[in-house]
Amino acid sequence: MDSLLYVDDEPTLLEISKVFLERTGEFAVTTVGGAGEALQALEIGPYDLVISDYQMPERDGIELLREIRNRYPDLPFILFTGRGREEVAIRAFELGADFYLQKGGDPRAQFAELTQKVRQAIRRRRAEEALKKREQQLNAMAANIPGVVYRFFVNADGTRGFDYISERSRQILGIENDPATFFDQLAEGMIPGDRERLLSSVRHAISTRTIWEYEGQYIRPSGKKIWVSAVSSPMMENDRLVFDGVFFNNTGRKRAEEARNRSEEYYRALFSYTEAATIIIEEDTTISRANEAFAELCGEPRHEIEGKVRWIEFTAPEDLERMKEFHHRRMVDPDGVPPRYEFRFVTRQGDIRNILVHIGRIPGTGQSVASLLDITDQKQAQEALLLDEKRLEALVRLNEQETATIDELANFAMDEAVRLTRSTLGYIAFYDEDERALTMYAWSKAAMEECRVVKRPKRYPVDGTGLWGEAVRQRRPIVTNDYLAENSLKKGLPPGHVHLTRHMSVPVFDGERIVIVAGVGNKPSAYDDADVRQLTLLMGGMWRIIQRKKTEAALRQRNEELRLQYEALAENDRALHESEVRFRQLAEATIEGIIIHKSGIIRDLNERACELFGYSHGEMIGRDVLTLAAPGYEDMIKEKVASDSYEPYEAQRLRRDGSTFWAEMHTHQITVDGEMLRITTLWDITERKDADDLIRAAHQQLAAQEEELRTRIEVLTTNEQYLRFLIDRGRDGLFVVDAAATITAANRTLARLFGNAAPDEITGRPFLRYFAQDDQERVGAYLCRTIAGSATPDEQPGVGGVRIASSRCTVEVNASPIFEGGRVTGMHGSIRETADRQWADPGI
Repeated sequence: MDSLLYVDDEPTLLEISKVFLERTGEFAVTTVGGAGEALQALEIGPYDLVISDYQMPERDGIELLREIRNRYPDLPFILFTGRGREEVAIRAFELGADFYLQKGGDPRAQFAELTQKVRQAIRRRRAEEALKKREQQLNAMAANIPGVVYRFFVNADGTRGFDYISERSRQILGIENDPATFFDQLAEGMIPGDRERLLSSVRHAISTRTIWEYEGQYIRPSGKKIWVSAVSSPMMENDRLVFDGVFFNNTGRKRAEEARNRSEEYYRALFSYTEAATIIIEEDTTISRANEAFAELCGEPRHEIEGKVRWIEFTAPEDLERMKEFHHRRMVDPDGVPPRYEFRFVTRQGDIRNILVHIGRIPGTGQSVASLLDITDQKQAQEALLLDEKRLEALVRLNEQETATIDELANFAMDEAVRLTRSTLGYIAFYDEDERALTMYAWSKAAMEECRVVKRPKRYPVDGTGLWGEAVRQRRPIVTNDYLAENSLKKGLPPGHVHLTRHMSVPVFDGERIVIVAGVGNKPSAYDDADVRQLTLLMGGMWRIIQRKKTEAALRQRNEELRLQYEALAENDRALHESEVRFRQLAEATIEGIIIHKSGIIRDLNERACELFGYSHGEMIGRDVLTLAAPGYEDMIKEKVASDSYEPYEAQRLRRDGSTFWAEMHTHQITVDGEMLRITTLWDITERKDADDLIRAAHQQLAAQEEELRTRIEVLTTNEQYLRFLIDRGRDGLFVVDAAATITAANRTLARLFGNAAPDEITGRPFLRYFAQDDQERVGAYLCRTIAGSATPDEQPGVGGVRIASSRCTVEVNASPIFEGGRVTGMHGSIRETADRQWADPGI
């Protein structure tokens, strides 16, 4: 409800006006009979509007208006008079009256209009106050925005300019925030090409009424060149177009963008021109980037890969679950997944390639980068070497079976043939060329278990055999990788025969004569030349051993065994030499540094290790690894070299040019020609360590800031408690009252003086009620004068000798006004007991 003060020297009119205005329920009306009473009432209580007559004794309404404007410049005022002189109305409006109304006419219409004017005046004044407050808030916000806040307008007649420029224009642009000159100074400071773009962009935004965005280079009056940008949205305000926006200094961001662009170009060059097949993998396994090496590996152009193909589509089915698990774990815990591993890669043509992949997360993103190395040839070479080693091992074991019978040797060789060719069944038959017959000597265990033929002969005439006898008839290996396909050479299988999907048979020659036919079947994949070679060599070796056992005497047999052992060892040496060559090729192709040393003296290393340290291969041979340790890490590396630990460790290493890098090292022990050597692999992890240091420093800074904030809060809390203690335990009673002299706050001392136990028991009660009745008027008058600022010097610092009814003590009262928005809204002060404390008043 709004509070109105009505001033008029006619009591009847005051009563009628009060009734009419209060019956709406919106207003509470206080009436006074003259200007002096009105000013006294304004000193005591706040009012939302004053209605005044013009012609009054002592002072007229114009004089009252002038005094109110001096004291309360924002208080709404309506001159409501029966004297309708034009000069009075003009004077009233010049002094700031909100409305001027003449009395007379229909009372209902008269007071209805007055009521409407009162509403309008109060609403307008409150709107003005809200607008001022909003402007203050906007100015405060503009001062805190790290840019130049502006308002640009275009009138309907085409004229344009700035309504507002924030003070940051001096700091950022080096020019004054004068709306009249700002745009000309700004345009003058733009470099020539950007100046034209600035003007053109402004014209375009005005003509199209669209968002204005601009970025260009600006030269400050000091000569320093900076990048600036602006953005603002248009809106219609009455009949003009307004753009509100901000100018920013983007120099730092532009420099960062340029550095990032250079880095991006460098990255693109490395990504595009590296020989390793490289891809960027998104979190959902989609390949977002691929270089030409990867496109060549998978057999599909890049535009058909990037953004269209998932990484797992190139994974062989048997490796798919493992790859999915690795990808998922990499998203959750990057360190919990090996950065390097092998898998089988399926090209678009269906070829299977063996791949060594090195993969890792891109920090700060959900992406991973993978580098793929095709090691199919190396794997095939390793597998061939492994098969050769297994075959040689089988032959050695055959040679070692000195007391074995021919059947035992054949069965052993049969089992080894099945294992070497990865088959599931096999057989061996001896061939009698004179009688053209095959005698079955050995069946694999699986063949024996699956075969359900009732009568199983051991001797087969070649002319009666089907496909498996072609090895004799054609005197060469016969490979059938689709046994179910139509073939004129097949003669059918007896009931209960083992089911065949693939079959391979090879003849074994002794000179020009075929002496053995060996066959294997049902390999999961197709038989190839490597299988033919392994089976032929194994069976040939078996035949030589059998022949030696049949024909040689014990001594010659022993000598022959020694010779065969020597040949087997020579074959092992050759295989080991080939294995060493292949190992070196693989070591040179790897992406990690490899060093072989004894007691810290380098024996051998790969080219990647040379690149890491900046020395040639010849310069590294014979060098002590301690000379490659960065200062401060010599003792650590010396200890690792001397220990037998295989635990990985990290240390800084020293390059030839004096620079250092962080390396992660893994050490293992190997035996070469009976000599114990150490092999160390190195990874350059400098970038990872730098990132770890930055993250650690950021965490430390945040922890320090948090601790400092916690300390400040504790100090403030302690100070608040101490201050509250001093206030509550002070000698003086402290109080805060509103403009109506109602207590709004008090300390414990005041509550005690007023006869109550706690401050909240007196809060909300009239201040004067606690004084003796004879002193209440004097204290009230002092409070009114204090609010009005008219207390006499002899009353300072307060009014003394007044009595409190409840505690029966004599006190001194001191008070000061409280100002809010230019108006007195209350008082705060203190009450102190005087020496003449006790008094007696029977009338109380």
